[in-house]
Amino acid sequence: MMWRDVKAGSSIEQVRKQIPGVSTPTKPSTLRGGLEGLLEYTGFQIVDLDFNATFYFKEAKLDRIFLRPVDNPTGGMARSVARRLLASLTAKYGTPISSSNKEPFTLEATWINQGVQIKFRFDQFTEDGTGFFILNYVAPQDASNI
Repeated sequence: MMWRDVKAGSSIEQVRKQIPGVSTPTKPSTLRGGLEGLLEYTGFQIVDLDFNATFYFKEAKLDRIFLRPVDNPTGGMARSVARRLLASLTAKYGTPISSSNKEPFTLEATWINQGVQIKFRFDQFTEDGTGFFILNYVAPQDASNI
């Protein structure tokens, strides 16, 4: 299972049924390997921060989901959100299979859940700077390609 219990390999129609409110982006994004961001889900919250999700398909099957903040927080708020998000993911998926904690400015963790790779990364280059978040769910056959 990927994010929100959507199965890897689902069709666009199956994702639409599983997550009411997903929509077709006005300008779909494309990743290496022919992955197309054909659905998005906007304006939901994780640890009090608004996020958007993009659903990437390969050959009409769901391959990965990227979650990104709508606005990247700055300073201490960014670090607080990153720590809470990491704690939330650890509570859900257990101890990461790999992690790197270079406090206060970089946090990284990877989990495997039912074959799906969940990858979290937070970077902040200065104490008052913008925090950059990456949260990706990748189907088993492509987990090594992120």
